[in-house]
Amino acid sequence: MKIAIFQLRASTAAFVLMTFGLLVVWLVVCPSAAQASPITYRIDYTLVSSSTVYGPILPGAPLSTIFTYDSSTDLFAGLTMIWPSSTWSIAFGFSAPCGFGGPNPWCGSSFDVNVLNPSFRQSYFADLLDGGTWSASTTVIHSIDSFVALAGLGYFALSTGNDMGDSASGTFTTTQVPEPSSLLLLGAGLASIVVAKFRKFRAQGSILRASEITGTSPEQPRRQRYGAGTRTRCG
Repeated sequence: MKIAIFQLRASTAAFVLMTFGLLVVWLVVCPSAAQASPITYRIDYTLVSSSTVYGPILPGAPLSTIFTYDSSTDLFAGLTMIWPSSTWSIAFGFSAPCGFGGPNPWCGSSFDVNVLNPSFRQSYFADLLDGGTWSASTTVIHSIDSFVALAGLGYFALSTGNDMGDSASGTFTTTQVPEPSSLLLLGAGLASIVVAKFRKFRAQGSILRASEITGTSPEQPRRQRYGAGTRTRCG
């Protein structure tokens, strides 16, 4: 009996440790469950139209953008659109700090949306989540040779294009990384493991309680619990 009680206590400790371990995994794998901000998002682009005047190939759709947004400060980070033009890729930074020090948010190939007022940043973030259109182009004029627009916010980039007369446009979608549906599936999987282990643990406890009533060991065969029977000799 002492051995059985020890096994039950060991199973209890193992169950508690496993539940705690699964909780740690949940918090590590899903940082958005542990803190509200900043949260990571991904923008995926689709090419609708593309053309060039002098370029050797047609420009394509931008690479996927991974950025973060902090709802407590309304600040963006990593919001950069990388567009493959007809000659090379051009990086347009929408959240890159400008070195001019003035109120003008754009400089070179960067546009610091974070210098704009918080209400505008909140509205722009909502526009990104809703999805929309994007466009990028290069001109044949030196010094002002690139233009980009994302969700209605656009600016000219200085001396970053290829002067090939490229043009491309399309649509985009924004999703949270990882997606909330993935978090729910992971949580459901962890919960099912805990429930299965709990049922097994509860079944072991029921066997031990039954053994306390009968005074037998849980491992004792059934035929030994109730005896082998009594033989009566006649005659």
